[in-house]
Amino acid sequence: RLIALDINKVAVIGPSFFGYVQAVAQNISSRGYDAQYFDERHSNSIFSKIFYRLGMNYLIRRNRKNYLDAIRHQILSEGFGTVLLVDVEVIDRQFVESLTAQGLNVHLYMWDSAKNKPGFVDMIGSVNSAASFEPVDCEELGMQYIPLFAEDLFSFDRSESGRVQNNIGFNGTMHSLRAKQLATLEGLIGNEYRISKLLYYHSILLYCIKCLSNPIGWRYISEISTQPFSKAQIAELYRQSAYVLDIHHPGQSGLTSRTFEALRSGAILITFNQSVKSLPPSLAARCVYIEDISDVSKVLKTIKAEAKLSESDDHFLSLERFVSDILDLMSLPQKRLN
Repeated sequence: RLIALDINKVAVIGPSFFGYVQAVAQNISSRGYDAQYFDERHSNSIFSKIFYRLGMNYLIRRNRKNYLDAIRHQILSEGFGTVLLVDVEVIDRQFVESLTAQGLNVHLYMWDSAKNKPGFVDMIGSVNSAASFEPVDCEELGMQYIPLFAEDLFSFDRSESGRVQNNIGFNGTMHSLRAKQLATLEGLIGNEYRISKLLYYHSILLYCIKCLSNPIGWRYISEISTQPFSKAQIAELYRQSAYVLDIHHPGQSGLTSRTFEALRSGAILITFNQSVKSLPPSLAARCVYIEDISDVSKVLKTIKAEAKLSESDDHFLSLERFVSDILDLMSLPQKRLN
């Protein structure tokens, strides 16, 4: 490496997951930094995703190694002095230490839990700082707690027209027990309420295999999309819904981006995640915590939200606040363009 390191050049590495990591990189750039996004995966084909998710790295070992070597070479040859790893599962400690050995500052932020992605735990001792959306991991692993965010397109005045008062919006990947919970809820609410759904799974073949052990999933197969929904589609779903149902992954307790997006849209959030109690009181008041899906029919119409979020609540939910927290994590100044 012949070029000097520049801490103002930030390499942001993470999965291509609904454009969230790219949005973080773009916002860092808007602060006056030279930030560039790198996909941690050599390929996002369905087979590559399956191999990565199932830990079958031996089938793609050479492609993975060559790709990560190319990323490392570009980062070093172009003088990036700061690296932000976001929710990684392909990057490992060896990759991190190959950068820190060259004098780069490497930082880690996770929006999945150690239960779901245990690989990142091995890197915590090698990075300069580590943070997570997951309160349990922060307490047990010594990480800094940084809650997630919703982008500006989800910001919405609740008093505007278009919101259907008997509409429950649900958007999510069809993993875990979600099919069973949705079917139970639809049976309970009958015709009084309508559930508008955006259901995603990356492979119909894998979804069918899952249905062999969970037959209720066949009920939703015609509604499954293998293409990620755009943020505009999700924002529109939330804007039209008086309520948004959040069925979070049982292996984590952190508040997901979907939680922040629903709240920023002005909808009332119905959730299994008791971590909403840790939100600022004015936002927690917009949430209904339930312990069982059967509780939904009991709590509908029991909560009233103000017509509009306060500026402080909107800022707390925003990408702007999140990136400010990330810059603090990386000990970088809060620069802004003139």
